[in-house]
Amino acid sequence: MVWQGMLTLAWMASLLPEMRPIKARGAAHGGAMRKPSNAEWMHFGRSPEGLGHDSASRRYRLLACRGGHATRALPCEIEIMAKVAAIQASMNMPNERRQWMLEAIRNEARLCAAHTGRPNLSERVMEAMAAIPRHRFLPRSMRAAAYDNAALPAGCGQTISQPFIVALMTDLLDLRGDEQVLEVGTGTGYQTAVLTRLAGEVFTIERIPELAARAQRVLAELGLDEHVHFRVGDGCMGWPEEAPFDAIIVTAAPERVPPELAGQLAEGGRLVIPVGPAGGVQQLYRMEKRPDGRLDSRAVLPVAFVPLVCGQ
Repeated sequence: MVWQGMLTLAWMASLLPEMRPIKARGAAHGGAMRKPSNAEWMHFGRSPEGLGHDSASRRYRLLACRGGHATRALPCEIEIMAKVAAIQASMNMPNERRQWMLEAIRNEARLCAAHTGRPNLSERVMEAMAAIPRHRFLPRSMRAAAYDNAALPAGCGQTISQPFIVALMTDLLDLRGDEQVLEVGTGTGYQTAVLTRLAGEVFTIERIPELAARAQRVLAELGLDEHVHFRVGDGCMGWPEEAPFDAIIVTAAPERVPPELAGQLAEGGRLVIPVGPAGGVQQLYRMEKRPDGRLDSRAVLPVAFVPLVCGQ
């Protein structure tokens, strides 16, 4: 790391002639160039630490500021920002951005406490969120934004859920460590990875073979696949031969709870599922199975998920 840092400093020194127009340009607007405030970065939906190669070159133009107004960056500025961000990302920036993500999760948990009843998520869940490298589950073009508290495109028309939602849904399962958990919708495998830190066995179903294969590969590379069982198929049908499950988590929204999933829940088991029409009002529910087989259901939070496709 020391030699990397020395090379970085040497490279940045070589850019000083290119940077002179930037400083002069800031002064030309009536004042010295200053660093944007955290509030200004957050206005653009990112943390200061969350700046990455793609965002620098395409989305962010907040370089020289005066009076709270952003000025448009010159092409040389964009190139320099992109190069600096790429070096930051290749060094220790993911760890710093991960801490920013964890703090954002804690803040949102407090803000949503009136809905969820959980102002603080369990330490076990937060430790799991801290341990899993979210950037590994994203396409390279999206990794600069991996630790933003936001849902992101994951390929094949699917998304990787917002970290707060992943943490909240996991927390609602109330896992102790020895449970058998069914996950409907493997997706990128990020939620699966979090579950591996908290449950005994994870059974995960994905209907898109490409996504399933990619998730399985990443989990294997991270050494997290030992207690994970994969299936490509219709998640609405569950995994009857492995039922009953102590907990079931569904990462896409059906219009109603599939009866097969309710039937595969053990007595006292928890089902966490978003329900509602695609593009319409959806609610996240926590359900618990009573001794008589019926489900106690509680609406937790308004959400927006991709639809759960059944029968394919």
